[in-house]
Amino acid sequence: MKDRFDFEQDIFECWHIVDDLKQLYEMISNRDASTDDIANVLLGLQTLYDDRFQQLMESFECILKLYKEQKEMDEKLMTVDSKLKNIEIDFETAYRIVSAEMFDQYYNLKKEIENQKTIENPLDYQKEDLKYNEKLLDAAGMMLKHYTEHSKLPEELKDE
Repeated sequence: MKDRFDFEQDIFECWHIVDDLKQLYEMISNRDASTDDIANVLLGLQTLYDDRFQQLMESFECILKLYKEQKEMDEKLMTVDSKLKNIEIDFETAYRIVSAEMFDQYYNLKKEIENQKTIENPLDYQKEDLKYNEKLLDAAGMMLKHYTEHSKLPEELKDE
């Protein structure tokens, strides 16, 4: 998945159009470029910048998705934090809360992976998301195995 640094780089790539237009102007004014040469350069610029701006939009959509997920996570944490202020929690209760969150994360990842596998012709960032979620699911499974009684594990984790 792209991050804000990729997004920034894609923005800078799009600024190259200024230099390319300057080069085209010099071709026309200083070197008497032919109409065919000018047409070819313009067609090439159109194709090139269509792709660059498409990449920029994909990066922007990834950034929006990341910020949305972060905002949702922050809201969850703020809700939990406000509920837990001035409340003493014993170890067993804290353990059950963490365990429940781990199970929730595990099942959410499984569902997300199932959804991602139904996408026909996924884009590169969608393929990266799927790989990332599969690795994260493996990690969540390992955590569950380590911190959960064998009898309470999901069936697919008991056999491993």
